[in-house]
Amino acid sequence: MTLPIKKLISMNEYNEAAPEGYEWVLAKTKVKFVESETEDLAFHIDGIMNFTMVSENGDIYSGDIIGTTDPDFSFEMYVGSEKEGYISGLVKTGEKAQLRYEEMLGGEVFFNLQ
Repeated sequence: MTLPIKKLISMNEYNEAAPEGYEWVLAKTKVKFVESETEDLAFHIDGIMNFTMVSENGDIYSGDIIGTTDPDFSFEMYVGSEKEGYISGLVKTGEKAQLRYEEMLGGEVFFNLQ
């Protein structure tokens, strides 16, 4: 059993092993809301809706199977707040995938996972 699935099972006993040919990636992630045009509007971030795993070839993994994390990475934040949690995803075994953050309005940022 790989370290990510051991950690996922410790977070939620119903998390399952990766299907054959795939492995779990577990990214401990931190975000800090530094500034905004107005301080009274919240910034919403969701580990499932805003993040996807992307293959070396640029293909987006389906996300049909997700691991439940604790703490999960879904927050409502205001200027000055900082949050931390986990994002999980399946990738092909041995692949150097990336984690893609996508804003609801269309901006994207990619993070290397290895």
